[in-house]
Amino acid sequence: MWEDTADYSTVAGPRWAVEALLEFWHELETPRRFEVSHPRLVDLSRISERTAQRFNDSHSPAIAVARHRSGVGVQATARLQAEMMISPWWRYPMPPYPAETGLPLLWEPGFQFRAAHGGGGIPDPFDPAKLLALRESAPTIADHRKAAGRTVAVLDTGIRGVGGTMLDFLDCDVHGPQLVAADDPHGHGTAVAKIIETIRGNAVINPVRVLDHRAEAKSYEVLAALMYTLFCGEYDLVNASLTTPVFGSSETALGRTIDFTLLACHANGVSPVPVLVAAAGNTRGKASGYPARVSEAVVVLAKDEQGRPARYNSTPPEQAITEWAYGGSTTDSLGDLNSLTGLTGAGAQLWGTSFAAAVVSGAYLP
Repeated sequence: MWEDTADYSTVAGPRWAVEALLEFWHELETPRRFEVSHPRLVDLSRISERTAQRFNDSHSPAIAVARHRSGVGVQATARLQAEMMISPWWRYPMPPYPAETGLPLLWEPGFQFRAAHGGGGIPDPFDPAKLLALRESAPTIADHRKAAGRTVAVLDTGIRGVGGTMLDFLDCDVHGPQLVAADDPHGHGTAVAKIIETIRGNAVINPVRVLDHRAEAKSYEVLAALMYTLFCGEYDLVNASLTTPVFGSSETALGRTIDFTLLACHANGVSPVPVLVAAAGNTRGKASGYPARVSEAVVVLAKDEQGRPARYNSTPPEQAITEWAYGGSTTDSLGDLNSLTGLTGAGAQLWGTSFAAAVVSGAYLP
């Protein structure tokens, strides 16, 4: 069962609506009742001069983060959503794509993402025979379904051993997304990138750090990064080898900001929208979390060494677009992160839908 323990919540919507909320925040009763701080806008327009105009547009997607004490996120966001139904939204022009609630803003309590794993110039932590097996498991993708180009955003722990820079969304509510020297203290992102490079050697891989040294993330870090990479027009494919550890009735409630982001892409004429490849998750038959629950995502499940469905696969939505690739298992590790980052224990073993997703991302590149 999901526990409401985060000390923050997020609000997403078109930029005009988020900025309007910030302006009349002091008029709302809920923030006083639940001691919710004034939301901080994650300003995506400051990341790059090339994409600034897109995110400065009043109808571009935006996200802000509000802090509060742990345990009140569900109550506070529900009350905020309800209070805005009687707020003076008539002062502002309505956007062409209201959220599912009928309002232009979508509140969500904070939650976590984590890497969907069990244990070239890019360092290689894989067993050579397993890397070959991964390559041979790549599905054949029809040309009309492939990404428009070779530029990939890998939302993960980063990348090491290649030099250059990467976008870093960790703690982006405080200092905004930053361009930093490429690095990966965990190794998961480097492993994912290595598989994509192995499947499609001409891939242009752009690391986007959203997972920390434990391969975990606050929801706003991933949501903001997905908003940027899907809307900015710089990427052809987004690899998300991560998932939400959400179960029970909350599985369809947390992550709808990603649905909103894709809706905003279509409403604002982003064409083509990047292919979003998401890991199904490794919860042994339980429902997949986000972003695998997004209707437009390509959801990847893992096969074992015999080519059979891996026992650890999560269950994606019934109407999901699905692909399959080799993912290894607890008894059939693809490699080990110890030599790469010094990680030890079960978490250093490479297996899971994270790596099957990377195979499929490579297969979707032209």
